[in-house]
Amino acid sequence: MSFLKLIGAVLTACCGIAVGLSKRKNIFEHATFISGMSVACEKIAAEISLRRTPPSEIFRRLANETSPCGRFFSEISMRVTSVVAIESVWSGLLDEYSQRYCLSDGERDEIDHIGTVLSRYDLENAVSAIASVGNSLSLQAKELEISANKDGKVWLSVCSAVGAAVALVLF
Repeated sequence: MSFLKLIGAVLTACCGIAVGLSKRKNIFEHATFISGMSVACEKIAAEISLRRTPPSEIFRRLANETSPCGRFFSEISMRVTSVVAIESVWSGLLDEYSQRYCLSDGERDEIDHIGTVLSRYDLENAVSAIASVGNSLSLQAKELEISANKDGKVWLSVCSAVGAAVALVLF
């Protein structure tokens, strides 16, 4: 009977560690997505202003990246056709990604603004709006990277401690 209690205590402690690691992973993925979107904004603005590249071609180029943003742009480039507007595809896909990467309402609105601007015909004026969003996301990404290291460790420590405390009570 004590062997089963020991196994239960160990599993309970491991569950606390697993929850902490999961939360830590979510925090880092959120920071990575925001950072990737800020880099994507810089690339989009440069492509439009220097080469006058159409958005569909920009999406195909950004889809080659291995970051979560690469997957985002890959799905956008597959879904956008001449019939379907960029804005509707962008917003729908952003809804999925905002849940997956725990985006705040403000972050989601800023990224959604990029899709709105890219769906307009006057892309020259869109460059300043995209650059502005890129700068804002870049600042947020830097703050998130700093807090992700701290918060990730805190979540891991707290969940591990709670798991160990529950395990001690059970044993």
